[in-house]
Amino acid sequence: MHTFPLPPAIAHLLEARNKVRSHYEEILRAQGSQVELKFTLAATWWATSAKPLRQSFLASG
Repeated sequence: MHTFPLPPAIAHLLEARNKVRSHYEEILRAQGSQVELKFTLAATWWATSAKPLRQSFLASG
């Protein structure tokens, strides 16, 4: 397998994605669920980095 260092911005998104997934999987496991969550980097970016854009989008209706 070929590996290479990720640019810092991408590495940050991957770390955020993994933390969000782990957080919600812990909650689901505590409730007895066996659901496996999948997050794309786009969804992670939207949730963690795009607050001003998201607010503008939601305000536009």
